[in-house]
Amino acid sequence: MDLFYDQKWVSAGYQILLALATQTLGFGFAGILRKLVIYPTRNIWPSILPTIAFNRALLSPEVKENINGWTISRYYFLLITGVGSFLYFWFPNYVFQALSTFNWMTWIKPSNFNLAVITGSVSGLGLNPLPTFDWNIISMNSPLIIPFFSQANQFIGTMIAFFCIVGVYYSNYLWTGFLTINSNDIFDNTGNTYEVQQVMSNGKLDQAKYEAYGPPYYTAANLVVYGAFFAIYPFGFIYTIWEDWNNVSKSLYGLLDLFKNPKGFLTDSNFA
Repeated sequence: MDLFYDQKWVSAGYQILLALATQTLGFGFAGILRKLVIYPTRNIWPSILPTIAFNRALLSPEVKENINGWTISRYYFLLITGVGSFLYFWFPNYVFQALSTFNWMTWIKPSNFNLAVITGSVSGLGLNPLPTFDWNIISMNSPLIIPFFSQANQFIGTMIAFFCIVGVYYSNYLWTGFLTINSNDIFDNTGNTYEVQQVMSNGKLDQAKYEAYGPPYYTAANLVVYGAFFAIYPFGFIYTIWEDWNNVSKSLYGLLDLFKNPKGFLTDSNFA
């Protein structure tokens, strides 16, 4: 806040309390809506399962048995993979950092601007069949955890967004062709980072300063992302009602039954 909006009254304590307030607000809503978002079995989030498996490997005793030719226990398998991951971490992150953003396609012809725009991983679109050897980047979207249909949806959405971004950039829509194609920064009319403080007075927008400094300019990827956000937010409600109305209706009826029969809470059939 102090850096971007010159709000010096925002102390570290205020920021900590604000973060705690938003987190506890989320937990509170989860508790209030637990009949809708927690109890139905379809609402189990896949990312929780590795944490459960991790705790089980550390804490639960296990009988050694032969499973598909493997006799190693979960605990020792976790230990081996942990040591291997620790050792491998140093190669893409310190020894040879090019493995992290493996822009081998741009190495073919470094002077080719369009090749860097389409295949570059730093400020380009990263269209690369072998983009990285860094597990921190490979696991960014949890490919080993989420179901295949979710990965397929993400891939299709990514390809649609890719062609949208290319179209916006090469058509120079809203002067995006003068900026890098992929960045979440906003820029001024000289291509430098947009300084929000230049258009504000006492924490509010100053129209005279804004007219003198100019409007912010967005990259092509940033415009497509914001457009997708505006489309996703209202569609999320429609999709939830369309896809999960059966579970939602059961949970709502179960909530009404709970008020009518509080003693039957633990045996309520609407938990499943």
